[in-house]
Amino acid sequence: MKRKTAILLVTAAGLLATSAAANASGLTSKVSGLLRKDVVVSIDGTETGIQPVFIDGKAYLPAREAADALGYRLTWSEGEGGKQIILEDEADFALASGIIASIKKDEDGSVTIEFLGRSQGAGNWIMFKADGKSEIADENGEKRKLDDLKEGQRITVEYGPAVALSFPPQAYANKITVGTQRFIREEAVGDVNVTDEGVRVSFGSGEGAAYKPDLVLNAGKESAIVNAQGQSLEWSDLKKGMKIRAYYGPVVTKSIPPQSPIDTIVVLDEVKAEQK
Repeated sequence: MKRKTAILLVTAAGLLATSAAANASGLTSKVSGLLRKDVVVSIDGTETGIQPVFIDGKAYLPAREAADALGYRLTWSEGEGGKQIILEDEADFALASGIIASIKKDEDGSVTIEFLGRSQGAGNWIMFKADGKSEIADENGEKRKLDDLKEGQRITVEYGPAVALSFPPQAYANKITVGTQRFIREEAVGDVNVTDEGVRVSFGSGEGAAYKPDLVLNAGKESAIVNAQGQSLEWSDLKKGMKIRAYYGPVVTKSIPPQSPIDTIVVLDEVKAEQK
């Protein structure tokens, strides 16, 4: 889990000194440059807002702004021969946010977490390995243990840097932030109503006019619907009678029937995600 580090040696010993001291020592000289506001600096197709300065036909970028945009942390340090600019890679770990679908304790004391959610580049279905070296805490920063991890919890995982190209992908969980516990219900959909105003999914008993819902779940902007492999589905793919696993809550109303927001619905019947 080593971070990559680049060190740029600055031989001008007075670089961090005041302008007056630098001028007095003869270490500085004036140069003329052109600030080109019409030149766009992009990283991976995203504009940064960094404006280059052209001096003698060469483009120069501000070191700290460029380092931040590239995912590096810039620090200064004393080194042999002068000051050092140290660039430390902060992009070793990726982030994922979602639900613990299952968790299994391994023989070596570690745990394997089946994760369903959204991640940076590794897909939405990942097997995370966590052990005693993994940093685990709740959203308030209170430390937690491996035994505190439960199925149905919403978690944010800092993982990597290596990701095994298996199916599903596997990665080491460097840091886990534990969110609220969701309720879980796994059975066939009693009824589903998809409209322009939203999605309502209910569980219940009876058929036709005798159908009585005992729980109504409402989808919001953050609600997700996926198949068992974490592939995103459309709400229109969800049909009455399909077997699903619903993660919902944490709030449940005291109405009849009770209602609750959907976190994630996993369609357990065979439904293929459309290729986009």
